[in-house]
Amino acid sequence: RVNIAARLMSRAAWSEVLVDEEVRKDRHYKFRHRGDFQYKGLKRSIPTYQLLGREEDTRLSFDGQMVGREEELRRLLHFAREVFRARRPGLAYLFGEAGMGKTRLAFELREALGKDFAFNWHTCQSDQILRKPFNPFLHFLKNYFLQSADYSEHQNRQWFDHRFKELVNHWRRSRHPRAPQILQELLRTHSVLAALLKLHTPNSLWETLDGRGRYENTIQAIANLLIAEALQQPLVLELEDGHWFDDSSRHLLEHLLDQAQDLPLLLLVTSRYDDQGHKPYLLDLEKRGATAPPLLELELHYWDKATLVRYAEDRLGGALSPELQELLHRTTGGNPFYTEQILEYFKESELLSREGHFWCIKDPNVRLSNSIQTVLTARIDRLSTNVKETVKAAAVIGREFEVPILSEVMTAQKALTGANGSAEAPLREQIEQAERVQIWMAQNELRYIFKHSLLREAVYEMQMRTRLRQLHQLIAQAIEKIYAQDLESRYADLAFHYSQAENREKALEYLEKAAGYAIRNYQNGEALGFLDQLLELLNAEEEAPIAGRALLQKGQVLELVGSWEEARRAYSQAFERARKLGDPLLLGRCHNSLGHLLMLQGSYEEARTHFEKAATLFQSNNDKRGMAVVSGNLGDLFFRQGHYKDAQLQFVKSLQLFQLFGHAPATAPIVANLGLTYMNLGKYEDGIRWQQSHLEICRKENDRIGMATLYTHLGIVYFEKGDYDNALECYRQGLELSTQLGNKLLTAIALGSIGSVYQKKGDFAKAMDLFEQDLRLTRELGDKQGVAISLQLIGELHSAQGKFDEAAEAMQQALALSRQLNYRKGIAKALNALGDLYFYQKDYATSLKYYDQAIDVTRLIGNKLVLGFSLLEKANVLLHLNELESARRLLSEAEAIARQLGNPDLLFELETLSARLLARQGRSREARQALQHLLDEARNPKESAALHYFLFQAGAGDHHRREALQRYQTLYQETPDFLYRLRIEELSSAS
Repeated sequence: RVNIAARLMSRAAWSEVLVDEEVRKDRHYKFRHRGDFQYKGLKRSIPTYQLLGREEDTRLSFDGQMVGREEELRRLLHFAREVFRARRPGLAYLFGEAGMGKTRLAFELREALGKDFAFNWHTCQSDQILRKPFNPFLHFLKNYFLQSADYSEHQNRQWFDHRFKELVNHWRRSRHPRAPQILQELLRTHSVLAALLKLHTPNSLWETLDGRGRYENTIQAIANLLIAEALQQPLVLELEDGHWFDDSSRHLLEHLLDQAQDLPLLLLVTSRYDDQGHKPYLLDLEKRGATAPPLLELELHYWDKATLVRYAEDRLGGALSPELQELLHRTTGGNPFYTEQILEYFKESELLSREGHFWCIKDPNVRLSNSIQTVLTARIDRLSTNVKETVKAAAVIGREFEVPILSEVMTAQKALTGANGSAEAPLREQIEQAERVQIWMAQNELRYIFKHSLLREAVYEMQMRTRLRQLHQLIAQAIEKIYAQDLESRYADLAFHYSQAENREKALEYLEKAAGYAIRNYQNGEALGFLDQLLELLNAEEEAPIAGRALLQKGQVLELVGSWEEARRAYSQAFERARKLGDPLLLGRCHNSLGHLLMLQGSYEEARTHFEKAATLFQSNNDKRGMAVVSGNLGDLFFRQGHYKDAQLQFVKSLQLFQLFGHAPATAPIVANLGLTYMNLGKYEDGIRWQQSHLEICRKENDRIGMATLYTHLGIVYFEKGDYDNALECYRQGLELSTQLGNKLLTAIALGSIGSVYQKKGDFAKAMDLFEQDLRLTRELGDKQGVAISLQLIGELHSAQGKFDEAAEAMQQALALSRQLNYRKGIAKALNALGDLYFYQKDYATSLKYYDQAIDVTRLIGNKLVLGFSLLEKANVLLHLNELESARRLLSEAEAIARQLGNPDLLFELETLSARLLARQGRSREARQALQHLLDEARNPKESAALHYFLFQAGAGDHHRREALQRYQTLYQETPDFLYRLRIEELSSAS
């Protein structure tokens, strides 16, 4: 072997270490196969491997047998076996105070399960101090893809690509029914997984995504990877220190459970109690209802005296004297970790002696604190001065720490200096000494973790506040220096350390930057946390502009997550600051933001007042971008109200202003809505032209989100035009892009839209399947407005099939959700649909009740288009009840609206109903003339069929009955609508 070593050394490049097959078997290190080489003096080729560094392994090892937790292990093992055998998810919590042995119990479960099952076990370790978004899962990804701080970016990329290729090849070979879906999603999210590990992929999906897209794709990519693991073999996901999990990680877990309903997945959560002594649950199982996984809760309590003695005797290798037993029990209170540490302290301090068969305390009068902190501090104090200072500095960095940061801090203090003036060798020596005495363990050459969080906490707490401030300052400066090229992702660390250093100026700077970074990356919970910290720190009058901006951002985040009342309060506070400052641009932004919130709530007139004030302020200060944004919002407002000509003017104005800044992602939704505006004006070709023109711009700019939005809205225009084939093609293009982007909101819209096409084409089964997919997605997203719209689509389809009970149930759910959200347009549409439903069943009284409510809501929100249809629908009921004067008054009001809006569908309904009223008033000739005129200008077969039907009813002759019957039969073959069937039966029986 000496001969082989010499030959390998001769082949190795400078600073390179090469080994043979035997050495490669050492699991503590990583190697890369360099090839099989022939060496001088050796007959066979020798497989040769390059040493890359220490193997990542964060698993703790334990000495001796576990004691005192046998029953808990039995129950946990039984629960895990049931999860694996039933192939369903399960959730197990291990609750206990710090030091109760939660990690040891998880370790023993892993060992015991390994005797019965082949399974995957992955650990997601939370960040004790910073709780950065997705941090537990980033910890998992680094281990999974063999990433190390020891390696260059190129080496880490090689390991990532190697691991990813293995994964892809496995799923290409797999015959599992879900393999194609897993493989497709793996390939789609390749750049997302790489980016989370700070590996850059040019021209990739990740680069095209906005903040929300990155957030959602992060959840989808990690969840898909974990599902792939659970499909291969049962998976245990150890969620360590669940009480420190961040909001983003919680959202990921919710999504994972949604996708893993039929998989053997055990979520094993270790957690302390919160400050009030309550159990902090990671997931809200009540909200999950029937989809909630089976639950096991175990609480780890203090050891009784007998268990404590059994542990100590195993640890010391002999019996304890009664006095030592009593001392240990009195001092530790039965805390397992405290017991372990005090025994270590006794051994290190040589306080124990063996007398006969018993271990005894040398000095029976020894004074011991019953505080774990005191004992841990005593252990640390026994270290040499340099090691102790190194440990103290590391504890301030965090439970996990990186050697480069620690080195920079120690160098800045001149705490460690070697003979050549370098701190590197002495620091490495101090780190290794601390590792030998069980303070921490290595994860790799450049990253270490404290053996227990209590150890780090004790070291931190033993230091004076002045000293802690100094260390936090040095750590922040070290981060600024070492990560100068990638500071964005470290804003949260810098905000924390500068805050703890009480460096107010720097803390303010990085809190504002951290909030901005979180907002851009759709990390809403984290953003609100940073903004609250920032606002708490601000107090000086000269810092009012920062406070105004922060309150405005806070309001926008709260609006985004649906906390509308809190958002309004934040906007009001921002207004107050802006008025005091006399800052017109900040005031304009406040008006614009509050206007947007009021618009979402359906308070249209109040919203318009704020938008117009914002526009005036932006214009008087020549803020072109502000004018562009508020014009787009005014367009949206007018569109919602049915003022389409005003909406058109505002949308065009917004686009012209945005052109001054080059391509902006904000323009695609504006063009999409402009297309719908032209559609509602009956100018289909203008709408199509605008949308197609902007599609080309988005294509050139590789703006895939813009393309997905435009394709979907272009499909809506084609659909309303009656060109269902082109509509379907556009929807499919939008769906494909939305799926590639992982944009579930757009995917849901596209699915619902495609369902509407299939409904029109008469494939009700296909339509229902798509509507239900739409509903599942919106529920998964927590998009209550989307859920309401999906339920309404389902209700309308049931109604079209004559399934009125199912239709009423879906519509009532849609109505309840819309009312809960104060989504007034949704309320009006649901009320109208319910009115239609009861009209078809000839329950005219109930029908009128719903139409009246719909009219009240549409008057309140000022949506004239929906109001116009509601008035006509109510008039139609009154016509059936022969209340002709009341019907005439409603038609008169509806006519004023229809003429003002110029909407062709509304005008058609108005004119046909007016003609029918003439017939009921005995003016049949005028009625027939009006209907014949409409027939001559009919735009589609549906209008022709209706007009022949009404002409027959008005006594125009049996040939109109035959024409109407023929047309309805043709329409029914294409779309088996209940109304068509009703009229076919009526016309057939009248022959």
